[in-house]
Amino acid sequence: MLVTEIREMIEQGELKPGEKISEPALCQRFDVSRTPLREALKVLAFEGLVLICPPLSGPETMIVWTTKGTMNAEQEAQAGRDYRQAA
Repeated sequence: MLVTEIREMIEQGELKPGEKISEPALCQRFDVSRTPLREALKVLAFEGLVLICPPLSGPETMIVWTTKGTMNAEQEAQAGRDYRQAA
């Protein structure tokens, strides 16, 4: 299951906290289209493992910050600032 595979990548440190991940790279790695990937990321966001930010550079890129747990308000604000600076 895609959610399990991505969760394991986070838990094993393959995807590090604060890392930006491109949607196309994950789609290619798991040989899936964007829809199932986005659904899996939504589940992980609900669990507090990722923070999903909408694309700034185009529709083909979704930026995801792995959080490895719940972020507090200041951490979320900093992630938002980092996201805008990266664009």
